[in-house]
Amino acid sequence: MASSPALSTDGYEIQFATNFLGHALLIKHFLPLLLSTASAHGDARIVSLTSTGFTVAPRNHGIVFSDLRTTQNYEFGAKWTRYGQSKLAILLYTAKLARRYPVLSTAIVHPGVIATDLVTSLN
Repeated sequence: MASSPALSTDGYEIQFATNFLGHALLIKHFLPLLLSTASAHGDARIVSLTSTGFTVAPRNHGIVFSDLRTTQNYEFGAKWTRYGQSKLAILLYTAKLARRYPVLSTAIVHPGVIATDLVTSLN
């Protein structure tokens, strides 16, 4: 969360790759199984995790698609902007899945801030 500037092995900004691309790829691979399960049994679910951190995505752009293959290290607070962008992407993607596949139960949740190593190290 809010990590230092870096690129994934595939050349994408690391937080976008970790928080969005990885999840989207997993969903893509499981989508045929989810759809057949929903058809056969009446219920299949996709639950995605986001964060209220999506509110710190780039103000005028939301997601800066032209810079997704850079470290996006261009402003004060950029690590939080990158994090927010990745959380906005998963929010928008899950909303699109819900519209495109109404047969699936689709939800997105903000798990809240709990006492884990992820947040206890923050100021």
